[in-house]
Amino acid sequence: YLNTVNTENRHCLETVSQLALINPQVSFRFVSNSRLIFDLPSTETWQPRVQAVLGSDWQDQLLPIDFQSGVYQLSGFVAKPDQARESGRQQYLFVNQRLVKDYLINYRVRQAFGTLLDKKQKPPFVLNINLPSQMVDVNVHPRKLEVKFQKAQEVYKVVEAAVEQALTNHDLIPKFNLEISENPCHCHPLEHVLTKVEKGNPACSLELHSRPISTPSPQSDSSSNTPWTSAKTTKGFNQTISLFEQKYFPTAESNQSSTPVNAQPEPNPTGKPALGSIQAQTQLFATYILAQDSSGLILIDQHAAQERTVYEQLQKAAASQTPVCQLLLDPYVLECTESEAAALKPALPALTKLGLEIEPFGPNDFLIRSLPPALALSQPEKILRSLIDEILDFGQSEKVQAALLDKLITRACKLSVKANEHLNQTQMQAIIDQLLLCEQPYTCPHGRPTLIRLEKYELEKMFKRI
Repeated sequence: YLNTVNTENRHCLETVSQLALINPQVSFRFVSNSRLIFDLPSTETWQPRVQAVLGSDWQDQLLPIDFQSGVYQLSGFVAKPDQARESGRQQYLFVNQRLVKDYLINYRVRQAFGTLLDKKQKPPFVLNINLPSQMVDVNVHPRKLEVKFQKAQEVYKVVEAAVEQALTNHDLIPKFNLEISENPCHCHPLEHVLTKVEKGNPACSLELHSRPISTPSPQSDSSSNTPWTSAKTTKGFNQTISLFEQKYFPTAESNQSSTPVNAQPEPNPTGKPALGSIQAQTQLFATYILAQDSSGLILIDQHAAQERTVYEQLQKAAASQTPVCQLLLDPYVLECTESEAAALKPALPALTKLGLEIEPFGPNDFLIRSLPPALALSQPEKILRSLIDEILDFGQSEKVQAALLDKLITRACKLSVKANEHLNQTQMQAIIDQLLLCEQPYTCPHGRPTLIRLEKYELEKMFKRI
């Protein structure tokens, strides 16, 4: 049975493209109805072939993967977070140069991105896993599209580690791509906006508050009526910081009022690419911070940036070796069946590290004495029941960690400075300096970008200086 001609041509094109991806040393020529679709010359490296198949738009959007752990050798490319899609059509997985479908590996690739992506987004990737042939069974699917690994959990961990390494070793700040027409008569979109402004369109007016970079004195902060130094907004910002520090870091000293504007962020011990010195210039629409570094301009979402900072600080507190536990006034008794009790007992040490203090209370019952602060308002029975179900179904559990993560994200959002809140120069610089110290400064915990770069080179092209 055959579908329409166009459908069959599309299937053929997909198959040839997949073969071309994994065999760059072989040239491919695809002709349909006497029309040349593509002609790919052989190449010694993988990257030109990947870009030729996926398109030139991916030239600067792919991060290389070259990772080895024991008998596992992983190579390929993964797209930057801002290129993620809701569809998984551009996810290509190969095992020993054979195209396969494995949704658990796709899931592990997504997990490696963590909060760099929204929950519904899927990162495009081209990944080849090389391992000894005796460690993989290819005869589990009629079309050989599925395989069974001898040590599946090891493979999943290696895949996640490889993608995490690729993300850690590269700058993930999205960049503007300004395409300027060579025709001088062409009306650039910016000209269209300026025309509306000249005609008095209030929706297109730009209200920018700016002043030279300098540390404001306490007198000017309290007496000025400008949005930069409003006593009301300064108080709101300081209350937000104070609330967070008092609740989670009682010994920390707030230095918002004394932080020098030109202070440099501390050296980053993580080994990821340094973002360099970013200096706040002005605030746009009481929501974005316009900053500058050596390579161009940077727009920063003030809420998303501080949300990332607060989230990582809360996350470190929750993951510390001495987790903070909140004792329950009335310890809860969880009644389990024999199979549920057998599944829960091995997980008790891991739960204790998260701040869930649970101890056996009879043959098949357990006593819940404490919860981590982020889960203090949750229902302990519901969390533990979900945990047990997942252990029984999959032999492992991430339910408690996921629930804790969701609570941390919600709390970070509530504690962060909001949009439409005016900040002075010191406050803006403090947000930037704290963001530079984060493990993942590129997105907020929900996956929205925290900062976007406009290269100096693009500006010079725009003004026809080069």
